[in-house]
Amino acid sequence: MNTETISIKKLKPNPANPRTIKDDKFHKLVQSVKSFPEMLKLRPIVVNDQYEVLGGNMRLRACIEAGMKEVTVIRASELTEDQQRRFIVVDNVGFGDFDMDALANEWDAEELQEWGVDLPIYGGAEIPENENIKNAWIPDCIFPSNNVYEIPTLDMDGQADAIYNPVVLWGVDKRTRKIDGSTIFFYVDDYRFEAIWSNPAQVYETGCAVVCEPNVSMYDTTPVSYGLHLIYKKRWIARYLQTLGIKTLVDLNVSAKFAEYNLLGVPDGWNAFATRGYTERLFYLEDEIRLAQKISGKENPFMVVYGGGNKVREIVAKYNLIYIEQVRGFDKNKQENG
Repeated sequence: MNTETISIKKLKPNPANPRTIKDDKFHKLVQSVKSFPEMLKLRPIVVNDQYEVLGGNMRLRACIEAGMKEVTVIRASELTEDQQRRFIVVDNVGFGDFDMDALANEWDAEELQEWGVDLPIYGGAEIPENENIKNAWIPDCIFPSNNVYEIPTLDMDGQADAIYNPVVLWGVDKRTRKIDGSTIFFYVDDYRFEAIWSNPAQVYETGCAVVCEPNVSMYDTTPVSYGLHLIYKKRWIARYLQTLGIKTLVDLNVSAKFAEYNLLGVPDGWNAFATRGYTERLFYLEDEIRLAQKISGKENPFMVVYGGGNKVREIVAKYNLIYIEQVRGFDKNKQENG
């Protein structure tokens, strides 16, 4: 077999290649190619005499993405056409799996990630090292539910009883990626946290201690069936984050049509709520406070109100709640109810 280093432009991706690769795994492959290009010389891309790729189509894509100009190839000139077709399939069959315990004992997880090793994931995020978190890492998990719609029931032990600084709006503040021991709110445009459903662990990776569950837009014109779907998603995310040790606040900021539906999965006695204040809709806030009182059984529930101005402040003071006006200027000391 003939090995040579040629211009990457000379290679022809194989249209019959059966192998596909997801975005997150492809990015890892690109990272691996960039960090360890010498490996490509030891494992050349296999081509036929027309420089059509028989083995290594994904590596070729990664090399192009990495900006490489040349690659090492090996020409399988002696293979018949039938053998070439067989090679394309057989070369892409994966036999065996990693012994994850052996990997953990011999190599550092960050090092493996840097090398592009595909560690066990949920939605593209690496498993955290904490043993309790690893035990809670259940793909496609269906959490226990107390309602006919099977919306997950929150864990009473995972309710927030304090707000910690800095308080960050998801996707707005650059500190979102390193806010150890702090609080995340989701009172932002929906597009900023759509990806959380596919990768909820990215919230955990910020190091936050408290989150208010995602505030998904629901209006009186939203069909009930779709609204239930959104409630399921935000409550599932909140319940999942609880398994990672993050304390949660139930978001009450939905239209009146969904006020009762929004309490599905919130156990009686729950006392950790949040909402957004609006000067022109003070009656909404009063209704939400009554809901919080009903669920918690307390006249002054633990409830955080974000924004709304002086009139909202007055209502917050009346019920001894927590008010947050400007996130970036929030005091650095822990704020507790009262």
